[in-house]
Amino acid sequence: MQLSWYIAKAAQEVHIWGRVVVPLKAGSSLKLGKMYVYILYSGSLNRYYVGQTADIKARLIRHNRGLVSFTKRGVPWDRVWMKKVENRSEAVLFERRIKGRGAKRYLQDIGM
Repeated sequence: MQLSWYIAKAAQEVHIWGRVVVPLKAGSSLKLGKMYVYILYSGSLNRYYVGQTADIKARLIRHNRGLVSFTKRGVPWDRVWMKKVENRSEAVLFERRIKGRGAKRYLQDIGM
């Protein structure tokens, strides 16, 4: 293949944490730094899912369209709790703390 094809392909993809992501369109914005830790509930599985993301709306859409392998069996997912944190490091620590306690138990602890 020609070098120009590889350059064009590289401009269309960005690799973050080992995954290929499509860059944002011109004019759109993603506020870097602010993150969300969230808990989803699937009534069909009677299970909770804990995660973290920078774009909570897009992430919930991905979960409910079956695009996330771990949650595709439990569609539809409802967001039952979320918290905004300052950065990804804080989000990862908070997510681990919730997973260590268990999502259901954590929700009971905070009165939900």
